[in-house]
Amino acid sequence: LISMLRSDSSLRNVKCVVLDEVHERSLDMELSLALLRDMQLKRRPDMRLVLMSATFGEDLLDAVTNLLAPCELLRADERQHDVRVVHLPGPSLISSLDEPNFRHILQRRTVAALQHIMREGDA
Repeated sequence: LISMLRSDSSLRNVKCVVLDEVHERSLDMELSLALLRDMQLKRRPDMRLVLMSATFGEDLLDAVTNLLAPCELLRADERQHDVRVVHLPGPSLISSLDEPNFRHILQRRTVAALQHIMREGDA
């Protein structure tokens, strides 16, 4: 996004920008949001900003709502699901990125992971 803004400071061909994981505060996220909001207020009132986060805290939600006012707020309160990370034996896929048959390696590893999950009854 930052490089796009450097080449086209008005983002003429962009109608909507989606910033996901807004709760993960970083320099890139903060800078992007500040530049986009400034552009929206001064030059691009037609451009829409969508900020998303699965874990908006009330403080951050209040700050974002005030920054973007007037804005619509959509909540999707759903139950959270536990996530379990399982590392299967074998070489890292990162070491296979340059292999000519990387797609085949990835498919084979994905199938193996799904079979492992099915055997454990977690599906």
